[in-house]
Amino acid sequence: MSFVFHIRNMICDRCKMVVRAELIHAGLHPLHVELGEAEVAEKPTDDQLERVKTSLEAVGFSLIDSEPLLLAELIRIRIIRCVWEEDAALSENLSDLLSREFGKDYDTLSAVFQDQMKNTIGRFFILQRITRVREMMEDPELTMSEIAARLNYSSPAHLSRQFKQVSGYSPSEYRKLGLKRRSENDQDRQQ
Repeated sequence: MSFVFHIRNMICDRCKMVVRAELIHAGLHPLHVELGEAEVAEKPTDDQLERVKTSLEAVGFSLIDSEPLLLAELIRIRIIRCVWEEDAALSENLSDLLSREFGKDYDTLSAVFQDQMKNTIGRFFILQRITRVREMMEDPELTMSEIAARLNYSSPAHLSRQFKQVSGYSPSEYRKLGLKRRSENDQDRQQ
């Protein structure tokens, strides 16, 4: 009988590789590992469960042990996928998408997310989009119009305003700063 771990703070493919390695190190047999969850072939012993918990915490993850936290983490993962895997080309607004996918009204989802993540859904979505914009700006061939279109901004001007509001720089100023300065700025802005 398989067992599913729900894991907080997974954001990328490298996270999946780390979690898979930690499960194997604990003597478990991962069947699949996705953002936010890992299924193993067998129910872990208490010792294995403690080893997994300790090893995941050592690398910045944690096991999810409550329904509200699980729901908030699933919302967080859905937003990350929306921005990073689907180019944020939403055919509907985010609140409608989340309500439909989680079968709850947006106010409930928003309250749970804010309580568990200490951030609003809207703010988290904006921060993810701006982080994606920064990554896309690494490609000098991409114009701000192309980036805005790929990330479903209503206009390049809207993207520029939001970028400046979050980063403190206009997109053109940010591109002129160069890679070294950008990484320092990212660290400052994330805190």
